[in-house]
Order: sequence, then C-alpha cells, then structure tokens
Amino acid sequence: MTNSDYQVGGSLPVDAPTYIFRPADEALYQCLKAGEFCYVLNARQMGKSSLRVRTMQRLQGSGIVCAAIDLTAIGTSDITPEEWYAGVIDSIVSSLDLYDRFDLEEWWSQWSLLSYVQRFSKFIEEVLLKLIPEKLVIFIDEIDSLLSLNFSVDDFLATLRECYNHRANKPSYQKLTFATFGVATPGDLIQDKVRSPFNIGRGIELNGFSLAAVTPLFTGLASQTDDPQAVLKAVLAWTGGQPFLTQKVCDLIRQTAENIPPGSENVWVENLVRSRIIDRWEAQDEPEHLRTIQNRLMGSDRAAQLLQLYQKIWRSGQVKAKENPEHIELRLTGLVVKTQGNLTITNRIYQEVFNLTLIAELFDDIIPEKTIPATQISLTEYRHRQILLNKVKQYWIAGVLDKSLQGRALIELGLAEELDAVVQPTALVWETPEQSQQILPPGTKVIDKFIDLGIGRTLLILGNPGSGKTMTLLELTRHLINRSEADVNLPIPVVFNLSSWKGGKQTITDWLVTELNNQYQVAKELGKNWVKKGELLLLLDGLDEVKLSFRDACVQALNLFHQEHGEIEMVVCSRIKDYQELQHRLKFQAAITVQPLSLEQIEHYLANAGAELAAVRTALKTDSQLLELASSPLMLNIITLAYRGMSLDELPQMNLDQRRQHLFDTYIDRMFHRRGDRDRYPQAQAKHWLIWLAQKMVEQSQTVFFIERMQPTWLLNQSGILMSIYLFILFSILIIISVMVFLKNFNPLQIFFLSTICLFLFNKIFQTKNISPIAQLRWSGVYTVQNILQGMLIGAFMVMTLRLSIEIILLRISLLDAWHIIKLMVYYRNILIVRSLLGGLIFGGIVGMIRGLTKPGIDEYYRPNQGIFQSIANSLIFGLITGIIMFMGAKSLRWIPITWGIYGLCFGMAAGGGAAFLKHFILRLILYFNGDIPWNYARFLDWATERIFLQKVGGGYIFIHRLLLEHFARMK
Repeated sequence: MTNSDYQVGGSLPVDAPTYIFRPADEALYQCLKAGEFCYVLNARQMGKSSLRVRTMQRLQGSGIVCAAIDLTAIGTSDITPEEWYAGVIDSIVSSLDLYDRFDLEEWWSQWSLLSYVQRFSKFIEEVLLKLIPEKLVIFIDEIDSLLSLNFSVDDFLATLRECYNHRANKPSYQKLTFATFGVATPGDLIQDKVRSPFNIGRGIELNGFSLAAVTPLFTGLASQTDDPQAVLKAVLAWTGGQPFLTQKVCDLIRQTAENIPPGSENVWVENLVRSRIIDRWEAQDEPEHLRTIQNRLMGSDRAAQLLQLYQKIWRSGQVKAKENPEHIELRLTGLVVKTQGNLTITNRIYQEVFNLTLIAELFDDIIPEKTIPATQISLTEYRHRQILLNKVKQYWIAGVLDKSLQGRALIELGLAEELDAVVQPTALVWETPEQSQQILPPGTKVIDKFIDLGIGRTLLILGNPGSGKTMTLLELTRHLINRSEADVNLPIPVVFNLSSWKGGKQTITDWLVTELNNQYQVAKELGKNWVKKGELLLLLDGLDEVKLSFRDACVQALNLFHQEHGEIEMVVCSRIKDYQELQHRLKFQAAITVQPLSLEQIEHYLANAGAELAAVRTALKTDSQLLELASSPLMLNIITLAYRGMSLDELPQMNLDQRRQHLFDTYIDRMFHRRGDRDRYPQAQAKHWLIWLAQKMVEQSQTVFFIERMQPTWLLNQSGILMSIYLFILFSILIIISVMVFLKNFNPLQIFFLSTICLFLFNKIFQTKNISPIAQLRWSGVYTVQNILQGMLIGAFMVMTLRLSIEIILLRISLLDAWHIIKLMVYYRNILIVRSLLGGLIFGGIVGMIRGLTKPGIDEYYRPNQGIFQSIANSLIFGLITGIIMFMGAKSLRWIPITWGIYGLCFGMAAGGGAAFLKHFILRLILYFNGDIPWNYARFLDWATERIFLQKVGGGYIFIHRLLLEHFARMK
C-alpha cells in the first residue's frame, strides 16, 4: 500500500499508513495489558477489525501472546454443537501454531464422556494454560454470529466468565484475558445476566475520527489540493468521522483526480458526496454500507420501535440516551451515537439518506403485503384509500415533483417563520411579538414544522413567484403520503389548486367534492363522506391564482371551513405579495416563507452545471437584474437551460421585466428545438396552440387542464353555435326514429309533437350548457336493489302521466274539454293503474340498474380523454340495457315494443354518456376548424410535455410553472 492509498472496507493491514489512532486504541491496549476482560460491541464498519489487528500487534510487541478466533469462519449454518466447540479449539490451536504439540482429534476422543462445554473448559485449563507460559489474550471476533446458531451459547459465554472467576483460586488463570468484538447487545448474546461475561469486563467505546487525528489521510490528497486539512474538515462534516465513509470519500476524491479550487472545499466535497453517495444510494452503495444499516434495522424483532425512535431523533435532533434494548440496538446499527448523554444521528450522510421519506417507506415494508392493518375500515374503504393515495403520489410526486425543473436542482431552500401572516391563537405564537420573521436553521424541513403543530394542523406557505412554494408543498406531500401509507388512521393527503374555486355560493366542501370528482375521479357521494368524516388532509396550492374578485372571499370561506371542520388539517400556498394585499387573513396556526436563494447557493449551482454557463457566472457579477432573477430556483433552472453555451455578448443589459421576457422567450425557442421530430408541429402553429391554451386556462381560472373538461364557454361568443348544432343533430335523430317507428301510421303532426317533447326532455335532463363525461361503471347488486323501490315509485307516476298525455294527443281531445278528460280517466282507471305500476316496475328496474352500475367509488387509473372514451362505452351499455328493458316492458303492456325499445335505446345512450360525447365532439370540431387546437389534442400535449412546456398530472396537464403559463397567456 502506498501513502496515497485508501482502503474502503475490511481490516487495514498492520502497516497501513492511513490507519487512524483513536482513544479506543490506547484504552483497549492498556486494559488488555493490565489483564482486564474487554468487549467492543459497536456498529459494523467502525474499524473494529482494524483495531483488533493493531492492538494484537502492540501487545505482541510487549511480549504478550495473542490468539484470534473468527467465529464466522467456524460456521453457523447446519453446524452441530460438537463441530462448533471443536472448531473454536482448532481456531485457537491454529492461531498459536500448537499443532506440533497438541493433537486435537486424539484429545477430543479421549474426553468423549464429557460435554462439549466441559471439554472446552478442560482445554483452556489443562492444555492452553500449560503450553503457553506467557500472558495470553484471546480475541474473539464477530461474536454476534453466535445469534445465528441453532443451539444455546450461554454455556460458552459462561465459561469465559468462569475463567475470570478462577483467578481468585487458580493463579494460572491470571495470565489469561479475553477481548470480544461484534455487533450485538449483551442482552442479545446471553439471557442470564449472572453468568454474563459482559458485566465483569470493560466496554470500549469506539467513536469516529476527529479532525486532529486524521493527519495520515492528508498525504493522499496532497496532489489535488493545497489545503488537505480544509478538505478533510469538509469530509468529516459529512461523515462525522465514521471510518468506512471517511475512507470512502477520500478514495472518491482521489479517483476524481481533479484539483480542488482553494476556498471551495466545502462546496466541492458536498457535490461529490451528493452525486457519488447520496443520490441513487442503493445503486452506488458499493462496497455495501448503507444497505447493511438498513438490513440491520429491518431485520430486528424491534424494527418498528427502532424506526419510531430514529424518527424522533431525526425530527428533534437528539433524544436523551437510555440503556434500554431499543436505544442500545439503534446505536449498534451505526445510525446514531451517544454524545453527552444524548442520542444524535451519527453524520449528515446518514441523515440525508435515512430521511423521513425512507423511514416511512420502511414502516410500510413492515406491514405484510396484501393485508389490511388492524382498523375499523372495510376492505372497500381501504382499497379506495390506497387508490387515492397512489393517485396523489403518481400525479404530483412522480409526475410533477420528481420531473420538475426545480426538483432536479440540488438546492436546499431556506425557510422562515412569518409570525404576522396568520391570525394565530395566543398559545401558538412561537416567537416574540416584536419579530415579524424568524429565519429557521439551515436544513429545517417543512415536515418537521408541520408535525410539531400537533393534531388539527394548519399551515400557510408563502413565497415569491418561482421561489419553490409548490415544490415545498409537494415535498411535504411526499412525507405525508409515506406516513399515511404506513398508518391507515392518518388522513389522506390530497393536493388541490384553489384557482378553480368559483366563489359565490360555492362552499369549500362543495368545491372539494367537485374537485375530487374532476381531478381524482372520486364519486361525489364518496367524496362527501370523506370530507364529512375528516379523512382528508388538504394541500391547497394557488391561493393567489383565485380570481382577484374572489380571493378575499376564498380566505373567508377557508376560515369558515376550518371553523366547521376543525379536525381537517390544511396547508395553503400563496405568493406573498398577493396574500399581503388581501383584507382578510387565514386563521391558521403558523406561516412560513420560502427564502430566496443566496449568492453562495447560486454560484454553487452554476459551478456544478459546467463550463457552458461561464458567461452567466460572469454576468451575475455585474448584472443585478439577472442576479435577482437567479435568486428564484425556477428562474435559475430556466437560466441554465436557456443561456447554456451563450457568450457574454449574447447577454445584453436589460431591466427586470425585459430580462424575464427575454429569458422565457429564449427558453421557449430552445425547448422547441430540444428534441427531434421538429416537423410534426411547425413552431409557429404549436406556439399558437400553447398561447390559446394558456389564455383559456387563465380566463377559466384553471391550473390543471383536462381535455374532456373543456366546456362550451371556451368558445366565447360561439357557444350558441355548439348548442344549435347539438340540438339540430339530436332533433334530426329523434325525427328519423319517429318516422321509422310510425311509418305505417305516418302522422307528421304527431311525430313533430312527440319529437319536440323528447327534445325538450333531453335538453332539460342532459343540459346543453355543460359537458359532464360519465365515470367508470361499477356493479353492486345490493346498491341496485336499494334503488329499485325508489325507481318504481317515480316510474309509476311518470308512466301514468305520460300515458295519459299520449292518449289525449292521439284522440285529439281538447285540453279545455275537462269532461272528456275526466271520462277518459274513469274509463282507463284500471288499465292506467295496472299498466302504470308495471311501467313503474320497468322504469324502476332501469333506474336501479343504472344506479347499480354507477356505485360510488374511485377509478383506479386515469389517462387523457379517458372520460370521453368511457362515455362512449357506457352509452352503448346503458343504451342496450335500457332498450331491451323498455322493449320487453312495452311488449308485456301491449304497447308498441319497437317504439319504446328504440326510445329506450336513445335514452340509455344519452344517459350513459352519449350526450356528453356528442357535445364534446362538436366542441372539439369547432375549436379545430377555428385553428385553436390540433385534431389529435392528446398527442400534441404529450409532445409539448416532452419539450418541458407542460407536465402530466394524471389524465391532465399543467404548465411547468405558473410564470410560464402567464408568459404564454400574455403573448400574441
């Protein structure tokens, strides 16, 4: 090994120049030299084996004989007690090279009448102590492997204690000492505390490297830095002196062979640690270290308790240390260390990797697959809950957060408490009234502040445009989803955008139910039940995106909702300037502000982005407007995409508005040329479609765009055209059907009259002004039966009324001739009652069937245009069912079967989604011929998503940021 080598994992050779001496080295050496029993029970990869090797060398240099037993080398799988004890003795014989003076096989047979532990004890007293006259230290490594044996080892450990007790009456034992090494608690190794060797010896604390001790590591870094101490200081800030990680980071630095610029050691090392260890740590964990810790956590019988304890330490920073099994075992994982009587996380790498998100996932893994945790909810309720959680995770975490421009930047956003932004109860004021803002310590997570608020939490997140408010909200969402997946008693975190709140008489409850249906395809009945029971945790983005005239009313509505549903926890996001201009304040517990990026963070990010941004880094020194824009994480990311490769001459001086305009225009132009297949959509045409979409989304106060949710209002003054076309097509269909039905007894007046009545009913029932796609069908027999009786009552009345009206029309009785109407009713009373009841039964069957097929629930999957596709399929199903029932019913009532069958078919198709499909098709047709949208709209929106203009949110689309949406909306 050369002076510049580092060893990652395994025991360092005796002459390794990079070995670091710690207090444990001297303590162990002196204790063993004095004849004390010692044990080093510590986490893996803390340098125990290297410590053992070095201590043996020092002891041997002092004339003390040393033997080593590696219990893992003896074996643990399918080994018998006889084989194991014989293996222990053979390891000692081999280590001391006693084969020429001792025959194990012969000796073992000689004492065959004794138990195995008695033979081991006799070997120590009558063989070992007689053959070795000098002081003897036996090192027992990997003692935790005893736990894997399929027989008790208490007698073996008790024998070690007996060797200590024999010192009082057998002088030869005074020269014998044991040192045990491993990863286990004394309580795990031996249950009988009276016989334990761990309460007679001395435990050696093995801590991490200190800066003063790491001088041997300087040599390997000398060729890459003029200040190795500064580099090692930066390394230890991440590793906490953990031996394995410290050696690994030093080795990674050596592998890069890059010179570290003076003064940038902290930034340089941080970038290396994040990119080579923390990011995608599962794939980069070679040699294995982090997975070893995770496996030890999850392999414990106390896994849940360990995770809960670690979670508490992670959130609060420290927990008072106790000598109970959970505290000791957590320390043995290496994740935490005992410092000044408290347990703290060992180092920053562990804190970053084993964050609350991962811990929540590990909690989830503890729950057996395909089982429901012990709770009062039913299997259906549990399934609905999991589907919604998965949708929120897929839509907003995987679809937005993980793919966002800001999400790709390794920038830790600063937070500050805003003490006067909300109307707080006096008991919840965190700071003194004189302070309007309190900057929180670096590394503070919003999840920590939120959890600290307690049950019924309410939090306001403020920030400047592009500051990362939404990303902060979604990071919080990620943590909350993980918690809710692990515990069904926690509410379901759901993300909504307040921009769609319409004001007026619409309550927050009604709005939530509608949004659950529109965004997450949750049946309205199910949504109402969730809100009523307080089973949702509301994450409400875009208070500033609510129409200005509605914004104050929205704050009041949220306060009223919170007053009525105090158990529902809420988080609201808003631009700080827009919020400050409101007359009212949210009556929430706390508010935080996302802080602008510091100059150091900006320079660090640009330095890591490469040489192609050298001009931007230079311009930032003199261009204050560019620097102000770069203080926003979103704009900083757009700068890196838009200005990459530009020269300083291409970055002219501009004011702030001009710079922002130039930046977005450059970004848009570059994104249009980002990938191949440019000829599919000409740039000018594609830009026009995006501008039109942005303008409509602003007009309609939409943040998430669903193709099937476009309404006639998107046509502005052309909405009447849609209505006219729709009614004309519908009326034509009804006329054609009527002519076909009454072909033998053709009566134009009757046909026109009946078609007009049907058209009127269709228009009233299915509403021309709104387009409402039909949800996925779900069958429920019980739910169907419950609705049949109600349908029969309504059907009886409607059929009686309709039948009487038809008779009046067919017999041409004047509505003013009341006497004839009364006689008609008397004449037909029996027939009307019987047929009406039968008709009611038929109608009730249809209603019950339809209601049964639309049982409240939640669609598991959703894609663009799915609502329209479902409407087409549903219309055919409903049409066939209704047509057949009406045909059979009319036949039994001696009406004209073909007439009622065809009308039933039409009614069923319209009710099942045909009306929605027809209106949507006409709307799309008009927009297409207007040049506002392409024919295949979904394909174009996916194309725009590939060019980072849009992002997919389930079956919908959003612009990558509200600022880009607003920029497109201002364009012509």
